[in-house]
Amino acid sequence: MQGSPEAIARGVAAGFFAGSFPLLGFQTLIGVALASVVRGNKLMAAVSTWNSNPLPYIPIFALNFRVGSLLLQLPKTTVLPSSLNGMTEWMNLGMTVTSALLVGSFAVGLLVAVVGYYLGLFVARRARSARRR
Repeated sequence: MQGSPEAIARGVAAGFFAGSFPLLGFQTLIGVALASVVRGNKLMAAVSTWNSNPLPYIPIFALNFRVGSLLLQLPKTTVLPSSLNGMTEWMNLGMTVTSALLVGSFAVGLLVAVVGYYLGLFVARRARSARRR
């Protein structure tokens, strides 16, 4: 881990934020781009986007959708896709659902980015102090 603990933490935060969006295949690129903007560690950003690997995609997207629905005050009658091939189903649901998913992803992304920053800062500082001993 090269760079200051703060740069490493900014990279983790950028990766966590990008990883919470349903932009499959682009999350790593977006995380690295965000890390460049905030002067974070690009490698840590790339690795941190992997928090949303294919196994938890549907639960993460469902959480983001629920948060977005609450923030946009949408009715609770929308039925979410339940299959593992749900990405196509998500897109077929229309702009209201897509908007809720993106708004929720942004809100959840901000929250996990803050947590990721402090977690990354803690780990980077501990690793740095352990190397000095």
